[in-house]
Amino acid sequence: MSSARFRASLMLAACLAGTLVMGGLALAEDRSVKVIEGVPELVPAPDPAQQPDPTPTEKAQNPAGVAVEVLPGLELKLGSRIAFRVTTQKPGYLLLVDVDAAGKLSQIYPNVVSLAQSKGDIAQANLIKPGKPISIPDVTNPLARFEFVAEAPVGTGTVVAILSTRPVQVIDLPDVPAKFTGQQTAVDYLYAIARNLKIASVEAPDQFLPGEWSFDAKLYHIQ
Repeated sequence: MSSARFRASLMLAACLAGTLVMGGLALAEDRSVKVIEGVPELVPAPDPAQQPDPTPTEKAQNPAGVAVEVLPGLELKLGSRIAFRVTTQKPGYLLLVDVDAAGKLSQIYPNVVSLAQSKGDIAQANLIKPGKPISIPDVTNPLARFEFVAEAPVGTGTVVAILSTRPVQVIDLPDVPAKFTGQQTAVDYLYAIARNLKIASVEAPDQFLPGEWSFDAKLYHIQ
């Protein structure tokens, strides 16, 4: 993943330190908004320096009942392989992000390379429905043909499932302040920012609509 740096690589593909190497393409680890043909563009995330600390009224909401599991468990050893399973009670567009023990945030599903290599309707590629869980890795899913290996930094990280009622494949969120890492407040912080993001309309790309989000998170520990 990215957290505790979960190293991501395509199944049977190589992975170099600091870079994801997939199908001959290199993906540098940054958080700038990626514009992919056929995918609605996002408005950049608000400046986190201007965002207040989350308050009780800003606690992450989960109206869609999205749920994420970390497999084989929440206590992980360096070098161990990690898998994820996400379910939902309502349909939506799934984004999976990781916050490592240092607060570094990375979007791990869908990732930009897997989106670029996918064929067909990209705007619907990360749609998840009730009764049809998403598993990562999954060789039958073009967006999930990669695996994660637990890497440093050791400590407590957070994997966050974000579900949008509107089509969205890439979300631009800042790193989490160190004072929030390894606790529920990290999720509330991300929610406080994400709830202000606007999403480009599929029908009218020049129009931006408010997002409707659901959040679930799991704290994991790498040692």
